[in-house]
Amino acid sequence: SVTTVRRVLNRATAIIGISVIVYGVVRLLAPGGNVNPNVAAIPRAQLFALASSGVRVGDVDPGVQVMVFRDFGCGWCAQFSSTLDTIMSSYPDHVGLVFKDFVLDTLGPLVDVHAGARCAARQGAFPEYSREAYNEQAVGFGRSSWRAIGARVSGIDVDSLAKCVLSDEEREAVLEDTRSAIALGFT
Repeated sequence: SVTTVRRVLNRATAIIGISVIVYGVVRLLAPGGNVNPNVAAIPRAQLFALASSGVRVGDVDPGVQVMVFRDFGCGWCAQFSSTLDTIMSSYPDHVGLVFKDFVLDTLGPLVDVHAGARCAARQGAFPEYSREAYNEQAVGFGRSSWRAIGARVSGIDVDSLAKCVLSDEEREAVLEDTRSAIALGFT
């Protein structure tokens, strides 16, 4: 149920301390499960506009819509990702996710790793690529990590992925998401 999903998200954000916006029910969570005052002041229409450029996963018309700002280099984000997987498998008809990028190191290789996730979404492999990107934390990110991650994901055409990542369109989308997160007061 929608109430159960909200309870799970509240508990997860309290434990992990990650910024999540559950905008379908206007519950705007910050670390500790508290309402984020920066986000609470944003008009609902602006939240929906912000979500329009994210990568969507799950129900197209859900009871609960969750916008997640994440960084593949963030350990807490990786931990929260498994919580989202559990929620999605438990409540597939009730939850929709919108993923936004919040890359803390915009000069390093993570911008391309995030662009790779967006490009993987074009090939229908966004969740799998994202899981592999979080797994890459164990070895560290390098200049061509996005290519190595894509090569490990079944069904990804690495040449198409490369063309997409190197086109700069998705890199710019990643940077725009990051600017939006900063404007919302996320740190």
